Amino acid sequence: MLVDATRRDLERFVHRDDWIVIPDIHGSPLIQNVVDVVASLPAKIVQLGDIIDARQPGCSGEVALGAVSCLVAARPDTILIRGNHEQEFIRRCGVDAGVGQESTNSISEPGDGTNAAHSDYNQTYDELIARYGHIPPQWLRLIRSSIYYHETDHLLFLHGGYSSKVETSAIQRIAMTDMLTSYCVRPSWHGKKIVRGHRLVDEPEEWINHISCDAGGWLPGRPFRIAIVSDSAADQKLRGWIEVTKSTLKLWRMT
Repeated sequence: MLVDATRRDLERFVHRDDWIVIPDIHGSPLIQNVVDVVASLPAKIVQLGDIIDARQPGCSGEVALGAVSCLVAARPDTILIRGNHEQEFIRRCGVDAGVGQESTNSISEPGDGTNAAHSDYNQTYDELIARYGHIPPQWLRLIRSSIYYHETDHLLFLHGGYSSKVETSAIQRIAMTDMLTSYCVRPSWHGKKIVRGHRLVDEPEEWINHISCDAGGWLPGRPFRIAIVSDSAADQKLRGWIEVTKSTLKLWRMT
């Protein structure tokens, strides 16, 4: 049920052992509103990658980086997951990726047979170069601080998914390109429940082995939906979501 909400309603709904899951941003003009809503809530926060590379008019990768930087300053425990757009940004900058174990080669969508990525890759990189003549170091540091995945007792946060035919339940056996670019989670995945962005859905949705969270908050006319996920042993982990616009705040509770 979707209802109008106040900050007090959100504080009562969100538990300390929940995760506030901010999906793909792509420079959404709503991201500062999102940060204003979630920064003070009593739960852990994770952002699922693709902060940058504005995909619609009115979006700005640099504005999104500024808002996320404010969130991290207010909540230093915020987890930033790396998306395929952050990985490509790092490659364009010509530096090591910053988390120790990965290649900085150009990435591509699974199965497309090329190393040339989407036309909207590098939009933020080009925007910053055009504005400043270089990449501001604070934005590069922020992007390089992102990680491929974050694991808890019951959940596995990553950007993409698991498309490999390799039978596994271990994150260590998922390929880096899958974590960044896969749109699917194979039925054979029997590890911890994956919480991911990347694949566009109408609203956050839960399946047996994963939760998809990218509800297109960067698309014109759509609210930004922030999933609330329980880190418990219960089978159902998607408790609901917060819907944010410039002027409204709503709460969807799973029944």
